[in-house]
Amino acid sequence: MERMTLMTRKYRAATDWRNYEISTGQRDLVLFQTDPLIPKEFLEDLKSKGWNAVVFSDRREVQKLFKFKNIYIGIIVLGANFTEEARYEFMEIMNQSFLTEWIAIIDPNLINAVEHAAFLREFFFDFHTVPVDIGRLAFSLGHAYGMAKLGEAGRREFRAAIRQKFGLIGSSVIMSRLFADMEKISNSDEPVVITGEAGTGRELVARAIHGQSKRASQPFVVVNCGAISDASIQNELFGYSQDTFAGAVDTRIGRLEAAKGGTLFLDCIEDLSPLGQVTLLRFLQEKAVIRGGKEVVPVDVRIMASASPSLTSSVARGVVREDLYYRLNVLQVEVPPLRERGTDAVEIAEQVLDQFNQDRKKDVKRLARSAIDRILNYPWPGNVRELIASVNRAAVLASGRLITVADLGLPGVVNFTGKTLREIKSNAVEQALIRVLTETKSISSAARQLGVSRVTLYRLMEKHAIRTAGLEQGDFGG
Repeated sequence: MERMTLMTRKYRAATDWRNYEISTGQRDLVLFQTDPLIPKEFLEDLKSKGWNAVVFSDRREVQKLFKFKNIYIGIIVLGANFTEEARYEFMEIMNQSFLTEWIAIIDPNLINAVEHAAFLREFFFDFHTVPVDIGRLAFSLGHAYGMAKLGEAGRREFRAAIRQKFGLIGSSVIMSRLFADMEKISNSDEPVVITGEAGTGRELVARAIHGQSKRASQPFVVVNCGAISDASIQNELFGYSQDTFAGAVDTRIGRLEAAKGGTLFLDCIEDLSPLGQVTLLRFLQEKAVIRGGKEVVPVDVRIMASASPSLTSSVARGVVREDLYYRLNVLQVEVPPLRERGTDAVEIAEQVLDQFNQDRKKDVKRLARSAIDRILNYPWPGNVRELIASVNRAAVLASGRLITVADLGLPGVVNFTGKTLREIKSNAVEQALIRVLTETKSISSAARQLGVSRVTLYRLMEKHAIRTAGLEQGDFGG
C-alpha cells in the first residue's frame, strides 16, 4: 500500500485524477479474470474513459492473442482464487506479453500476504483494490500506456540499429518479439543457441547480437561445423605450434583464439563430429586452448551456435551430446520461418529492390500488385534466402519497370498435405528438397542454396527416400 500512496500523491500534485479523461479515442486493453469479480458496469465505465476491454478467462486464449497483436495495457483480476498455482499461470501470460504494462485489481483481503505483495511489486506497474475508483484507475491506465509506448520507442531504436547495420528487417509481432529477445541477450555474455529453419537468417541474428554487445569491436569468427574433419578438428579450433606435427614450420592460432575477446559462431552444431563435440566441450569447461597439445592459452570468447528447430530431437538421438547441449543452451533464440511473418516478406522484397536500384543509381524496378500478392501467399520453403534470390533474379530479368508474378518465377504453391503439423512440415521439406535438387542438379549447390551442410542434406534425402542413383562428385542426375 505504501507504493500506491506515494504514486497517488505524485498524481494529485500534477492534476486531479478524478476528472481525468482520455481524449485520444478508444484503446484496447486485455482484462484477464478467473473470478466473476468485475461486473459488466465496470467494462462500461472503462469504455467511457476511452478503453475497450477484451475480456478473457482462459490463459491459452490470451497467449494466442499476444502472438498476433501488440497490446500495451493489461488488467489482471486477482480474486479469492489467487493461489500459488494461479500466480504461476498469470506469470506465464506476462512472460508472453513483453510489450504490456500490467495493472492488478485485487481483493483487499489478500493484499497483506507476503507472497502476494512480492508478486505485485515485481510484475505490476500499479494495483487497485476493490471497489475500484474508475477515475484513479483511468489515470493509472494512461500513465502505464505512456510508459509502454516509451519502452516500445527504445526497442524501435534497437531495431533501427540492427536494420541499418545488419539488414535485419521485420515489423511483424513475431519479429518484434525476436528483436526484444536479441536486445536482452546482447547485454549478456552467456552462450546462445539460435534455432531456426535454413535460410531464416540465423547467422545474421548472431552477428546482430554480437554487433550490439560489448564485444562488438572484437572479432566475429564463423566455424562451419560440417566442413571440419576429425583429422583437422584439433588444429582448426586450438591451432598448433611449430614442430607439433610433420610439416608444421610455424605457429598458427586456431579459430577459438582468433575470436579472442569476441564471438565464435558455430554454424549447424548438429553437424559437428563426436570428436569435435568433445573438443569443444573441453574448451567450454577449461576456458583455454592447448595449442599443439603443449601451450596453454586462456581465451575469453562468447560462444554462439546455430541449430535446426529439431535440436532437442538430435540430443535425444545422441547426435548432439547432452552435456554439450546444456553447456551451450544457456540462452536460446528462435528465428521464425518467413511464412509465419505476415507482411515482412513484402518489406524484405522492397528493401532488396531498393538496394538493386541504389547499386545501379536508378529507380526502375518496383513490385506489381500481383507480385506482392504472390509473395504474401507463397510459403517460402527456402525462407528469406529464397526470397532474396527470387527478387534479385526478377530484377535482372524483368523487361519492364514493374516486376510481375511471371518475373518472380516461383513454382506452384507447395501442397501442404498431412493431418498433423509434423506431417505437413515433413511434406513441405520433401518438396523443397526435390525442387532445389532438380533445379541445381548438384548436391553441393543444393546444400548451399538450402543453407545446410552436405552431410545434413544427405541425411534429409535419406529420411525422405529421395534416390540419388548415378550420383558422382556431388552431381545430381549427371
